[in-house]
Amino acid sequence: MANFDEKSFHDLWGTGGTKAPADVTGTRVLDPKAFESQWLTEPKVRPGEEPVDIGQGRAEGVQLLRGIPVLGAYADKAAAALNAAATPFTSTPGMSSAPTFKKRMAENERRIKIGADRYAEEHPVAAGIEQFAGGAAATAPLAATALGARALGLTGQLWQRGVAGATSGSVLSGADAAARSGGNLEETKRGAAIGAGVGGLSPFVARVIGAGVNKVMAPAADRATNYLLQRAEALGIPIRPSQASTSPFINKMDQMVPKIPGSGMGAAIDEQRVGFNRAVAQTFGENATRVTPDVMAAAKRRLGNEFDAIERGTSVRFDRPLANRLSTVLNDASSVLEDQQMAPLQKRITEIANLAKNGEFDGKTFNSMLKQGAPLNRLQKATDPNVRFYAGQIRTALQDALERSAPADMAQRYNLARYHYRNMKTVEPLAEKAATGDISPTLLLNEVRKANPNFAYGSGGDIADIARIGQRFMKQPPDSGTPLGTKVLDAFVHGAPALAGAALGTGAAYQGDFNPVSDIGLGVGGMLATALAARGAGRVMLRPQMIENALTRSQALAPPVANRLMQINRPEEARQ
Repeated sequence: MANFDEKSFHDLWGTGGTKAPADVTGTRVLDPKAFESQWLTEPKVRPGEEPVDIGQGRAEGVQLLRGIPVLGAYADKAAAALNAAATPFTSTPGMSSAPTFKKRMAENERRIKIGADRYAEEHPVAAGIEQFAGGAAATAPLAATALGARALGLTGQLWQRGVAGATSGSVLSGADAAARSGGNLEETKRGAAIGAGVGGLSPFVARVIGAGVNKVMAPAADRATNYLLQRAEALGIPIRPSQASTSPFINKMDQMVPKIPGSGMGAAIDEQRVGFNRAVAQTFGENATRVTPDVMAAAKRRLGNEFDAIERGTSVRFDRPLANRLSTVLNDASSVLEDQQMAPLQKRITEIANLAKNGEFDGKTFNSMLKQGAPLNRLQKATDPNVRFYAGQIRTALQDALERSAPADMAQRYNLARYHYRNMKTVEPLAEKAATGDISPTLLLNEVRKANPNFAYGSGGDIADIARIGQRFMKQPPDSGTPLGTKVLDAFVHGAPALAGAALGTGAAYQGDFNPVSDIGLGVGGMLATALAARGAGRVMLRPQMIENALTRSQALAPPVANRLMQINRPEEARQ
């Protein structure tokens, strides 16, 4: 065996202070000091230096600045310069107190980077939100101008918005990536591609989502529904899109969401209720938002005075149409009534004929025949429904005779008074039940049917249309309080607080602080989340087009969205 002297030994094992020979095996030799600096220490903190604490407020502010497209690359420098300039005049905790501006700024930049990066690592969600908010706030003024809105793709036809969004997104995101990567060409290309994709696709995504919401909320396209919607508008009854939707789920949401405090739908519901009540009141000549006893009494007095004035001032001819009509009433009644039922009707018609002098009734006589408490009026209140019906036929025949005898203007007034009176009597039983003066849409339909035998064939006038509107749009869905309604309500009462609780609980976990204050915060947050979710749903149900409008305006957020995507995908050492 060859003898090794001391120099040969040191040369072979690298223990003599000279550079060791290259490893012929190609295996990487890790220097112990390099290992320690890479894995066991924080390289940005100087040896012996206290941990850097720039304060949470300053760290959050830096995150906001970092989110600004392009300029955000210089956020740390800007914050460092501001604090360096302020140090001689005010306290700047956590910042350098070096004697010169240059030294303070250099040291501040180092500290701000360490502190802001640590904050972003410990609070990634909060930092992401803050950076996004900073980018959105910086982009908003540009979007508010006509030129900026056009450049960002907020205006114009869909394809124009897509081209403009892709162009502006590519320019802004490419410049942002270049600034943050120190001009790295690959990073710049990637940023431009992401910006172009986000900006170019945003208008199409907005259109697709908006069209989907509008389709779900769209009313039925049948002729009957369209007619009722037009009549509702003409009568002053606002109909919510969610009421006209063909989706049972949307109909159920319209029913359940207003029950949640904070939904904001109370005003819309009150407006509809008032519009419905006013439309009903106007069918008997009153302008009122509630059909109260006072309103009914006022209508009765007014109509009574109108009948008296017209009837007393008109001579009514006992003409052939009247004679024929009364004869028909007797013939029809005799075919269905017994002799004892017929007797009062025959007697009344005979007395009416005897009151006609020289072939006509004077106004006072005619008015007396029809007044409250007169024999004919008492027959109309008989316990026998058949007698009541034919007594009403006699009254109708006499009133028709007055309209034929009166001057045109008086005949028109009388016809309108009769129409108002019939509608008032239709609403009368509902007004008795309405403690607050709100007429039930469902019950109104039943009363209109009873008052109009030909309701199914389109008779009844405005009050019939109002009843149909109430039945079609304002009737509660048939499964109220059953599984579908429960699921809708649970989605808001339990789902929203659960999300809020998870978010708040995560925040508390980051702080490592579960205490009564945070517990109260979870409860309040859950309540607010429920109210906000209900309010959002309510606004969409009132104005479904707001979804597409909001998404169209959100095109202004494309640059900060692209910025966040770049930040997430950027290598750790280049991320800011």
